[in-house]
Amino acid sequence: MKAAGSGDAPETHIFGGAFRARKNAGKMTVTADDVPGEFCFDVAWGLVNRGRVIINGYYSRKLSPEIIRNLCAKKGAQASLTFIPKNPGKK
Repeated sequence: MKAAGSGDAPETHIFGGAFRARKNAGKMTVTADDVPGEFCFDVAWGLVNRGRVIINGYYSRKLSPEIIRNLCAKKGAQASLTFIPKNPGKK
């Protein structure tokens, strides 16, 4: 998902679900659908400090391990993750 933030994305992700990278309001947005629940936390946690993470349609300004696990479980066995990378020009 980090690499797709630059606009280079395959049609499916490593778990076989749909994968989309597109610009929305001038910002790159990367979405991975059908991420197995057992991997949702690891993927989301790896992205937290690199931009915004939206899990199953929910966004929280504060993402602790417990919050991420709860959001990953909202839709059952599969999760949808959307990643909006930080603007590389801002710190």
